Order: sequence, then C-alpha cells, then structure tokens
Amino acid sequence: MSSKINLTHKEVLVKHPQTGIEIKVDSELVDLLTLIWERDINTVQSCQEVNVNTAWGKKIGSGFAWILFASADDMNKFMAIIAKESFEVQDIVKIGKHFHFKTHLIPEFVRIMLEY
Repeated sequence: MSSKINLTHKEVLVKHPQTGIEIKVDSELVDLLTLIWERDINTVQSCQEVNVNTAWGKKIGSGFAWILFASADDMNKFMAIIAKESFEVQDIVKIGKHFHFKTHLIPEFVRIMLEY
C-alpha cells in the first residue's frame, strides 16, 4: 500500500510591502514572510512543507518549511533576529541561503518578528 503526499498548499496573494507586487505565498507562511519583508529582508522563494521526494526532502525529512533568502546578508539579518531565542538544533537546517525549519516553529518566528 502506497501513501500519497499532498504536494500542493493553499496559496494566498500577498502584496509585498516594499514593491507593491502581488506574490503567491503558501498560506501558513503569509504572516512570517510579511514581517520579514517589512524589516527589509528579501526572500526569493518559500514553501510551508518540504517535498520529501526531492533531494532536500530526503536529506532533512518531513515536517520542515523553508525560505530561500535573496542573499547571505538577508539570511544573516533574519538569523540575528531569531537568535534572541534558542531552538533545538534538529529543528533548524541552514543550507546555503536556504533556511529550513520545523513547521511548528512558524508561530514562534512570527512572535519574535513582531517583538523586533
């Protein structure tokens, strides 16, 4: 018996606060990405759930969301903000400008960004 993985997520159109361009964003990441952009941190892509059938997904496993930052500087800005809290090492994976994190951390990151 094989199990199917849902590779589609509900997407929401969000207006980027700096550019005014409407962008499709996975619904679970709307608040976090909006807060990131409002702090002049640029992103390229994101996903609320890693596809476990991809090379990245096979490497890190299920239950991870990810954000691809536009530059190392953008990623470092984000990391400096969330570094005010401590997280389990297995809940965060940095690969280049990709930041993978367990989906249960999304509300925590939103809280941290709101307090920043």
